[in-house]
Amino acid sequence: MAEKTRKARRGKINLKSMLSVFAILACVILLAYFVSRHVAQKESSIPLVECEWHVFLAGTNGYPKEIPSLESAERDVEELQKLFKNLGVKDENIIVLKTENSDVYETTTKESLELKYEEFLNGLTKNSIAFVFLSGHGFSEGEKSYYAPRDFKLDKKEKKKISIDDWLKKLSKTKARFKWMCIDACRTPLPAGTRDLNSSILKIGGVPKDVLLMQSCGQGQYSYEPTEELEPNPKKRHGLFTRAFIEAIDSRFPQTDTNKDDKVSLNELRDYLTSRVPQYVAKYYDAEQDPEFTGIETLGEELVNSPLFKNPRIDPIVKVVTIAGCDVKFIKVRAGTFTMGQGGDKEDQREVTVESDFWLAETETTQRLWAAVMGDNPSEFKGDDLPVERVSWDDCQKFIEAIQEYAPEGESFKLPSEEHWEYACRAGSSEIYWWGDDVEDGEGKLNGYDRRGKESEGMGWEPFPFDDGYAKTAPVGTFEPNAWGFKDMLGNVREWCDDVLSGDSSKHVIRGGGWTFLTSKCQCGARESGVSNLQSNYLGFRLELCEAGYKPEVLPIEIGGDQKESVNFVWIPAGTFTMGSPDTEIGRDLTEFQHEVTIPTGFWLAETETTQALWTAVMGDNPSKFKGEKDSLKHPVERVSWDDCQEFIERIQKYAPPGKRFKLPSEEHWEYACRAGRQTIYWWGDKPEDGQGKANVYDECAEEVYHRKDYAPLNFRDGFSETAPVGSFAANPWGLKDMVGNVWEWCEDSWNGKLPTPDLDAEVSSKPRNAIRGGCWDGGARVCRSAYRTGLPNDTRANYLGFRLEMIDESAQ
Repeated sequence: MAEKTRKARRGKINLKSMLSVFAILACVILLAYFVSRHVAQKESSIPLVECEWHVFLAGTNGYPKEIPSLESAERDVEELQKLFKNLGVKDENIIVLKTENSDVYETTTKESLELKYEEFLNGLTKNSIAFVFLSGHGFSEGEKSYYAPRDFKLDKKEKKKISIDDWLKKLSKTKARFKWMCIDACRTPLPAGTRDLNSSILKIGGVPKDVLLMQSCGQGQYSYEPTEELEPNPKKRHGLFTRAFIEAIDSRFPQTDTNKDDKVSLNELRDYLTSRVPQYVAKYYDAEQDPEFTGIETLGEELVNSPLFKNPRIDPIVKVVTIAGCDVKFIKVRAGTFTMGQGGDKEDQREVTVESDFWLAETETTQRLWAAVMGDNPSEFKGDDLPVERVSWDDCQKFIEAIQEYAPEGESFKLPSEEHWEYACRAGSSEIYWWGDDVEDGEGKLNGYDRRGKESEGMGWEPFPFDDGYAKTAPVGTFEPNAWGFKDMLGNVREWCDDVLSGDSSKHVIRGGGWTFLTSKCQCGARESGVSNLQSNYLGFRLELCEAGYKPEVLPIEIGGDQKESVNFVWIPAGTFTMGSPDTEIGRDLTEFQHEVTIPTGFWLAETETTQALWTAVMGDNPSKFKGEKDSLKHPVERVSWDDCQEFIERIQKYAPPGKRFKLPSEEHWEYACRAGRQTIYWWGDKPEDGQGKANVYDECAEEVYHRKDYAPLNFRDGFSETAPVGSFAANPWGLKDMVGNVWEWCEDSWNGKLPTPDLDAEVSSKPRNAIRGGCWDGGARVCRSAYRTGLPNDTRANYLGFRLEMIDESAQ
């Protein structure tokens, strides 16, 4: 009995224990559930601004012969890819498929599309924003909708069609925080006999509730693209829906942001597309196209805080400088690369790298500031806040000289180079105007020759298609700024630039259009020129502020007999640099082996090559083949040997300041000064074509005369087929001009096929050949590199051989 009781108790205890364990497990499970739910809620509450974009883009142009090919689908995805990258989406998060991609798995066959789509879906997480864009032919059968891949055929459509309904469902099942599909399809009518493919609309029903779907056209409509005949400008030949979509999310189209909160909501996007797409279609076709949107009402404003739809206008970094009692606002422009020019005969396009930050005035210079500094007002249209006009390039230089005392310490004022001007004007845009390609979108953004101007002035050319409110100049800053904060970069008054016009050193570059100029003259890439004393009621300027840094110290010295010439010597500071070129440099010679060189003491180097005027004043003759201008002889002297240079230097020693001595530069000094602190192939960078405006080399101008067969000309026009007046081109960062091109420059060192090193010092001048550096007017890209070196016999005279002077402090040796 006792034994049974103990067993019963053990049984009760076991049952009680089991119930306790179950209770504990239940509590743990419930706790885990609530914790996981809390975590899930917390994860789902992560702001969209912290989510990553994942983008899938597919565009199909080419189809089998029975189906008409398209023109713009690939261009659509290329432009979207560029836009998403500019908006900060990572390269690895963008999948792009186009008809003509070389890799079979990157093209738009059914196999590759579905393979890449699965890859895209698998990469989505709870912190993803998924965007899918399809451009090409589409069709519907019953309640099902399909996309036609590049290998789609009518007789095999069941095997080749891609179900958009299935793709929507797959997207809906992913973990992505926000899911969005956009379809620009059913573009053009198909040939007779293909009605089943060309059903009235890509018809999509039953869209999952958590997916936003945008369709380029409504029920019974087609989605249009302009042909080349209708739209010659290839930049505008997009699917018209895609063109409007790109505009809508691009920061240069602030009209999308109707409530001016610097964000573009989904509703604002819908409103823009609803109005803009029909306008574009009406421009090219007698037809209707009305985009459809599914999911906006339920998904609402969820994307409003996404970084993609924030108007990414950068808050400008501003520096205010007070000049003669007037505050001038300068905006900092960050270094970067852009495509300069518009193409065509006058504006050849080229990629330009702006290597250093710079400051540019927010607006054009006002009459108030000019009067405060100069004490007069030359403008025809008077008003303190109007831009000063009727000022020549020469007048601008006098004004700039007068205001240098107001520059912050270590900084200075100047006119902008045209590269700096266009870079700031574009503010990241590659289109015709900084706001895009459409002239009508310029309303509120510039003061050009508009309807009011035509009524007032009656010019014979076509006006801007709006009334900007001004027949002549407007107060600076009246109109909307570009994306970087600059105002009146186009219109109001044309603006002088610092540059000399290539091919004509008597003229300077003018940019930006003006109040009296037609649309083609007010484009980002449009450029004109004028003589330095030209004054007009459409000519003004804005200031650039050169940031603190190396500022050349210049010492002018008069040299010569009865007719003395002034030579500017620039101080080159001591320092260390890498001489020669790396193994990877294109065009490298074995004599250019790299090694570190220390320049222990600074020295003076002539700002330019020695002129014919100076040589004549000292030597009494002019051996040059290419004679300079009749009275000034500003071209470099050439046809002078190394021995001739020594005789010239011996004669001018009496003009050297006490303790100083003239000489030819050593190779080390020459290359150190030429590089000016940079290790790029040329002092301006690694691309020879970026040397336009910086050097006189063998270019298209020289090719037209000499037709060299051993190397090709550089693909620009520097304006000279032979030598140019010294100083015609931009200086390097240390203030030296023509270090590249114009004439080869004799160096002091003997030529032995090796770079000079300390153990070879004793051999200087002991060899019959001496080094020459820098290339010349007849030199191609290879020989104009900073590291390139060669030598010639000391008695050689040629129309490409000249020199520049060095002045050293003997007490420092």
